[in-house]
Amino acid sequence: MKRQKFSIGQVPTGKVPVIIEITDGNSLKNVKKMGADATELRLDLFDYHDLSRVRKLIEWLKPLLILLTIRSKEEGGGFSGSESDRVRLFAELMPCVDGVNIELSSNKILEFVVERAHAYNKPTIVSFHDLEKTTTSKELDEKFKHAQEVGADVFKAAVMVNNLSDISQLQAWARGYACKSLITIMSIIGTEQTSKVAQPSVSIRLELGSVFSYDTRERQLSRWQMSCREASKAVQTFY
Repeated sequence: MKRQKFSIGQVPTGKVPVIIEITDGNSLKNVKKMGADATELRLDLFDYHDLSRVRKLIEWLKPLLILLTIRSKEEGGGFSGSESDRVRLFAELMPCVDGVNIELSSNKILEFVVERAHAYNKPTIVSFHDLEKTTTSKELDEKFKHAQEVGADVFKAAVMVNNLSDISQLQAWARGYACKSLITIMSIIGTEQTSKVAQPSVSIRLELGSVFSYDTRERQLSRWQMSCREASKAVQTFY
Protein backbone atom coordinates (compact mmCIF):
# COMPACT_ATOMS: atom_id res chain seq x y z
CA MET A 1 0.00 0.00 0.00
CA LYS A 2 1.47 3.34 -1.05
CA ARG A 3 1.91 5.91 1.70
CA GLN A 4 1.65 9.67 1.53
CA LYS A 5 4.91 11.55 2.09
CA PHE A 6 5.34 13.34 5.39
CA SER A 7 8.11 14.14 7.81
CA ILE A 8 8.71 15.13 11.40
CA GLY A 9 12.00 16.93 11.78
CA GLN A 10 14.59 14.93 9.87
CA VAL A 11 12.65 11.65 9.96
CA PRO A 12 10.58 11.17 6.78
CA THR A 13 7.56 8.94 6.70
CA GLY A 14 5.90 7.43 3.66
CA LYS A 15 8.03 4.33 3.07
CA VAL A 16 7.61 2.53 6.41
CA PRO A 17 5.90 3.59 9.63
CA VAL A 18 7.87 5.68 12.06
CA ILE A 19 7.99 3.74 15.32
CA ILE A 20 7.05 5.98 18.21
CA GLU A 21 8.00 4.97 21.73
CA ILE A 22 5.21 5.92 24.11
CA THR A 23 6.88 7.47 27.12
CA ASP A 24 5.50 7.54 30.64
CA GLY A 25 7.29 7.81 33.95
CA ASN A 26 8.14 4.10 33.97
CA SER A 27 9.50 3.81 30.45
CA LEU A 28 12.42 6.24 30.33
CA LYS A 29 15.21 3.76 31.06
CA ASN A 30 17.01 2.85 27.82
CA VAL A 31 14.35 4.67 25.77
CA LYS A 32 17.01 5.77 23.29
CA LYS A 33 18.21 2.21 22.72
CA MET A 34 14.94 0.49 21.82
CA GLY A 35 14.75 1.21 18.10
CA ALA A 36 12.27 4.10 18.07
CA ASP A 37 12.58 6.88 15.50
CA ALA A 38 10.63 9.28 17.66
CA THR A 39 8.96 9.43 21.04
CA GLU A 40 5.50 10.52 22.07
CA LEU A 41 5.90 12.43 25.31
CA ARG A 42 2.71 11.65 27.25
CA LEU A 43 2.86 14.68 29.50
CA ASP A 44 -0.49 13.77 31.05
CA LEU A 45 1.29 10.82 32.69
CA PHE A 46 3.98 13.01 34.26
CA ASP A 47 4.09 15.72 36.91
CA TYR A 48 3.32 18.44 34.39
CA HIS A 49 3.34 21.24 37.00
CA ASP A 50 7.16 21.46 37.04
CA LEU A 51 7.89 22.90 33.58
CA SER A 52 11.62 23.29 34.21
CA ARG A 53 11.84 19.56 34.89
CA VAL A 54 9.78 18.79 31.77
CA ARG A 55 12.11 20.92 29.63
CA LYS A 56 15.12 19.07 31.05
CA LEU A 57 13.40 15.79 30.17
CA ILE A 58 12.83 16.98 26.59
CA GLU A 59 16.50 17.92 26.27
CA TRP A 60 17.49 14.52 27.67
CA LEU A 61 15.31 12.70 25.12
CA LYS A 62 17.00 14.37 22.19
CA PRO A 63 18.16 13.55 19.54
CA LEU A 64 14.99 11.44 19.42
CA LEU A 65 12.23 13.42 17.77
CA ILE A 66 9.49 14.31 20.24
CA LEU A 67 5.73 14.48 19.82
CA LEU A 68 3.89 16.21 22.66
CA THR A 69 0.61 14.70 23.90
CA ILE A 70 -1.43 15.96 26.86
CA ARG A 71 -4.37 13.57 26.70
CA SER A 72 -7.62 14.41 28.41
CA LYS A 73 -9.36 11.99 30.76
CA GLU A 74 -12.31 11.94 28.35
CA GLU A 75 -10.14 10.07 25.84
CA GLY A 76 -8.40 7.78 28.30
CA GLY A 77 -5.59 10.10 29.34
CA GLY A 78 -4.40 11.31 32.71
CA PHE A 79 -4.72 15.10 32.48
CA SER A 80 -6.95 16.38 35.27
CA GLY A 81 -6.48 20.13 34.86
CA SER A 82 -8.67 22.63 33.02
CA GLU A 83 -8.59 23.21 29.26
CA SER A 84 -6.96 26.58 29.87
CA ASP A 85 -4.21 24.77 31.81
CA ARG A 86 -3.78 22.29 28.98
CA VAL A 87 -3.56 24.93 26.26
CA ARG A 88 -1.00 26.83 28.33
CA LEU A 89 1.19 23.72 28.54
CA PHE A 90 0.91 23.14 24.80
CA ALA A 91 1.83 26.75 24.07
CA GLU A 92 4.79 26.79 26.46
CA LEU A 93 6.32 23.51 25.33
CA MET A 94 5.53 23.58 21.62
CA PRO A 95 8.78 25.37 20.65
CA CYS A 96 10.77 22.60 22.39
CA VAL A 97 9.23 19.61 20.55
CA ASP A 98 8.94 18.38 16.95
CA GLY A 99 5.16 17.93 16.71
CA VAL A 100 1.95 17.73 18.71
CA ASN A 101 -0.86 15.22 19.13
CA ILE A 102 -4.26 16.50 20.25
CA GLU A 103 -7.64 14.79 20.52
CA LEU A 104 -10.40 15.67 18.08
CA SER A 105 -12.80 16.00 21.02
CA SER A 106 -10.81 18.92 22.47
CA ASN A 107 -13.34 21.37 21.07
CA LYS A 108 -12.41 24.38 23.20
CA ILE A 109 -8.70 24.34 22.35
CA LEU A 110 -8.35 22.22 19.20
CA GLU A 111 -8.17 24.96 16.58
CA PHE A 112 -5.90 27.13 18.73
CA VAL A 113 -3.41 24.30 19.31
CA VAL A 114 -3.33 23.35 15.60
CA GLU A 115 -2.88 26.97 14.51
CA ARG A 116 -0.17 27.62 17.10
CA ALA A 117 1.67 24.45 16.08
CA HIS A 118 1.60 25.46 12.43
CA ALA A 119 2.88 28.91 13.38
CA TYR A 120 5.93 27.11 14.78
CA ASN A 121 6.08 24.84 11.70
CA LYS A 122 5.24 21.83 13.87
CA PRO A 123 3.08 19.08 12.35
CA THR A 124 -0.13 18.15 14.15
CA ILE A 125 -1.70 14.74 14.67
CA VAL A 126 -5.40 15.03 15.47
CA SER A 127 -6.58 11.83 17.12
CA PHE A 128 -9.85 10.04 17.77
CA HIS A 129 -10.24 7.16 20.25
CA ASP A 130 -13.20 4.84 20.68
CA LEU A 131 -12.37 2.41 23.47
CA GLU A 132 -15.82 0.83 23.53
CA LYS A 133 -16.69 -0.31 20.01
CA THR A 134 -15.64 -0.49 16.38
CA THR A 135 -16.55 2.90 14.93
CA THR A 136 -18.63 2.72 11.74
CA SER A 137 -17.20 3.86 8.42
CA LYS A 138 -19.69 6.73 8.36
CA GLU A 139 -18.57 7.91 11.78
CA LEU A 140 -14.91 7.64 10.77
CA ASP A 141 -15.65 9.67 7.64
CA GLU A 142 -17.15 12.40 9.80
CA LYS A 143 -14.21 12.37 12.22
CA PHE A 144 -11.71 12.46 9.36
CA LYS A 145 -13.52 15.38 7.70
CA HIS A 146 -13.56 17.30 10.99
CA ALA A 147 -9.82 16.72 11.46
CA GLN A 148 -9.15 17.99 7.95
CA GLU A 149 -11.29 21.08 8.54
CA VAL A 150 -9.24 22.12 11.58
CA GLY A 151 -5.97 21.64 9.66
CA ALA A 152 -4.68 18.27 10.89
CA ASP A 153 -1.54 17.04 9.16
CA VAL A 154 -2.32 13.45 10.22
CA PHE A 155 -5.60 11.92 11.36
CA LYS A 156 -5.17 9.13 13.92
CA ALA A 157 -8.00 6.69 14.66
CA ALA A 158 -7.78 4.16 17.48
CA VAL A 159 -10.90 1.99 17.71
CA MET A 160 -12.01 -1.21 19.41
CA VAL A 161 -12.12 -4.50 17.50
CA ASN A 162 -13.59 -7.71 18.89
CA ASN A 163 -13.73 -10.04 15.90
CA LEU A 164 -12.70 -10.53 12.28
CA SER A 165 -15.80 -8.70 11.06
CA ASP A 166 -14.65 -5.60 12.94
CA ILE A 167 -11.20 -5.98 11.40
CA SER A 168 -12.67 -6.23 7.89
CA GLN A 169 -14.75 -3.12 8.45
CA LEU A 170 -11.71 -1.14 9.60
CA GLN A 171 -9.61 -2.44 6.72
CA ALA A 172 -12.24 -1.41 4.19
CA TRP A 173 -12.36 2.11 5.58
CA ALA A 174 -8.56 2.45 5.72
CA ARG A 175 -8.14 1.32 2.11
CA GLY A 176 -10.31 4.19 0.98
CA TYR A 177 -8.00 6.80 2.51
CA ALA A 178 -4.51 5.35 2.74
CA CYS A 179 -3.35 6.28 -0.77
CA LYS A 180 -4.59 9.85 -0.68
CA SER A 181 -4.52 11.04 2.92
CA LEU A 182 -2.26 10.92 5.94
CA ILE A 183 -3.80 8.52 8.43
CA THR A 184 -2.71 6.30 11.27
CA ILE A 185 -4.93 3.34 12.13
CA MET A 186 -4.89 1.52 15.46
CA SER A 187 -7.09 -1.36 16.48
CA ILE A 188 -7.58 -1.90 20.20
CA ILE A 189 -8.17 -5.61 20.75
CA GLY A 190 -11.23 -6.22 22.88
CA THR A 191 -12.04 -8.79 25.51
CA GLU A 192 -13.02 -11.36 22.88
CA GLN A 193 -9.58 -11.20 21.33
CA THR A 194 -8.04 -14.27 19.74
CA SER A 195 -4.83 -14.77 17.81
CA LYS A 196 -6.92 -14.54 14.64
CA VAL A 197 -7.93 -11.01 15.63
CA ALA A 198 -4.61 -9.85 17.05
CA GLN A 199 -2.49 -10.46 13.96
CA PRO A 200 -4.78 -8.68 11.46
CA SER A 201 -5.16 -5.78 13.87
CA VAL A 202 -1.39 -5.25 13.81
CA SER A 203 -1.22 -5.67 10.05
CA ILE A 204 -3.74 -2.89 9.47
CA ARG A 205 -1.29 -0.21 10.48
CA LEU A 206 1.61 -1.81 8.64
CA GLU A 207 -0.20 -2.65 5.41
CA LEU A 208 -2.88 -0.02 4.96
CA GLY A 209 -0.94 3.21 4.87
CA SER A 210 -0.45 4.24 8.50
CA VAL A 211 2.28 6.83 8.64
CA PHE A 212 3.06 6.03 12.27
CA SER A 213 3.13 2.95 14.47
CA TYR A 214 2.66 3.79 18.16
CA ASP A 215 4.56 1.26 20.26
CA THR A 216 6.01 0.83 23.73
CA ARG A 217 9.42 0.23 25.24
CA GLU A 218 8.35 -2.99 26.97
CA ARG A 219 5.26 -2.53 29.12
CA GLN A 220 2.02 -2.10 27.19
CA LEU A 221 -0.15 0.94 27.87
CA SER A 222 -2.93 -0.60 25.75
CA ARG A 223 -3.71 -4.00 24.29
CA TRP A 224 -3.03 -2.88 20.71
CA GLN A 225 0.60 -1.97 21.27
CA MET A 226 3.72 -3.88 20.35
CA SER A 227 7.08 -3.18 21.92
CA CYS A 228 9.49 -1.17 19.79
CA ARG A 229 11.54 -4.31 19.20
CA GLU A 230 8.46 -6.25 18.09
CA ALA A 231 7.44 -3.39 15.82
CA SER A 232 10.91 -3.21 14.27
CA LYS A 233 10.72 -6.92 13.44
CA ALA A 234 7.22 -6.47 12.02
CA VAL A 235 8.34 -3.60 9.79
CA GLN A 236 11.23 -5.72 8.49
CA THR A 237 8.79 -8.55 7.77
CA PHE A 238 6.32 -6.40 5.88
CA TYR A 239 8.89 -4.32 3.99
